[in-house]
Amino acid sequence: MDTVQRPLYGVHCEARPDRKGTALADQPDDEREVRIVLETVDSLEALDDPAERARKAGRLLAELPDQQARLRQIRQAAIAAMRAENISYRKIAEQLGLSLARVQQIERGERGKKQTPDQPK
Repeated sequence: MDTVQRPLYGVHCEARPDRKGTALADQPDDEREVRIVLETVDSLEALDDPAERARKAGRLLAELPDQQARLRQIRQAAIAAMRAENISYRKIAEQLGLSLARVQQIERGERGKKQTPDQPK
């Protein structure tokens, strides 16, 4: 995998390219928050001290469930705000790159179901 060297918070790390091959650090500013989170995780891999690496990774893992819940709430509230502006489900789906049904599920607070290997698709 090709990587791009990027300094981050005083730690020299490698930024992973996204699925399109563009380094995350080189993406447009509208993806800035996502880039910061991903580069922070990438920076952990660059830490020389394994104890520090494990400690910081553990701290992030401990915070992850609460942060995921907050992100779901943020997304749901944003969709509700768009609907309050009379934006159609179809337009919201188009803007977010989601299906119309998924937008409606998010608005209702429903979580997507992950399929296990033994579940039919």
